[in-house]
Amino acid sequence: MVARDLTEHKAARASEERYRRLFESAKDGILILDAETGMIVDVNPFLAEMLGYSLEEFLGRHVWDLGFFRNIAASKEKFLELQRQLYVRYENLPLETAQGKKINVEFVSNVYLVGSARVIQCNIRDITQRKATEEQVRKLSLAVEQSPESIVITDADVTNFYNANKSMFNFPEPRVHLAQILVTPSPDPNVRNLKNHKAQNAAEAEATIQDLDRRIRAGEDFALLAQNYSEDPGSAPNGGDMGFHPESDFAKMPDFLKLIREMPAGSTSGIVRMQEGYRIFKMIAKEPAGQRDLNDPRTQQGIREELRSQKDHLLQGAYFEVSRNGAKIQNYLSEKVVEDADKSK
Repeated sequence: MVARDLTEHKAARASEERYRRLFESAKDGILILDAETGMIVDVNPFLAEMLGYSLEEFLGRHVWDLGFFRNIAASKEKFLELQRQLYVRYENLPLETAQGKKINVEFVSNVYLVGSARVIQCNIRDITQRKATEEQVRKLSLAVEQSPESIVITDADVTNFYNANKSMFNFPEPRVHLAQILVTPSPDPNVRNLKNHKAQNAAEAEATIQDLDRRIRAGEDFALLAQNYSEDPGSAPNGGDMGFHPESDFAKMPDFLKLIREMPAGSTSGIVRMQEGYRIFKMIAKEPAGQRDLNDPRTQQGIREELRSQKDHLLQGAYFEVSRNGAKIQNYLSEKVVEDADKSK
């Protein structure tokens, strides 16, 4: 019996020493509170150093008495709310150090048992630098979004992309670059165009498409009319632009395929009655099958647009990566307490 007690005592002592090493070496600030009173019973050196206060200024005080935590536990009532929840997380809280420096922190609290006593462990991580980086990336991303010319694509970039992706410019079949205007007899509340124009019935749809066809033939800009009146949500914001399509995309629509094959670049189709309603198509460009040469202006333009899009997406990706980094605070101490509790059973 004595040997067993001694073994259990040694195991408990070893567990306590591991806990203390982890507690004191943690790179997050940690506060341990008495869950019943809100009294601070322990604080690790990292938090004391982060905030510029001595350990003695923390211990034996209520958390709501600490001015630099007033945004977290400003009153006894706030603490009572904390007591009732097993887990609380604050994403971005401002704190002020003893030197008056403003910092941003993540604050995570967990309630768990130590023996028969409930304690609250608060993990506090300084995210000031991360927030500053996020803001820099956000501003840069916004600048790029608002000013596409700020992304520089050199001739060497274009040449290297072409040489590395030559097969992309070898088209096995002809392609067409189309734009469209769609008018339907059944208004969809989710569809928006610049004029917020939607025909309410078949008669209005027919009148609208005839008016648009007349205006296009009179020389009005197709893209602007598409933005103002088209009811196709995918293409209307882009002036009706549907992008490039290989002819095989329309293999199951023989009448339409015949129509586009007969349309020269720059022409419009007139009114086409289809299942959804009425459409007018514009043939922006046509490309035959075969290998595109690097000196072809269409190839140059396509590569520059692709590279600009890639660089923009890379910048956006950097922003989201920065946002993710450090976003999770792993509560190793709580996990250790649970693990030791399980082992003692």
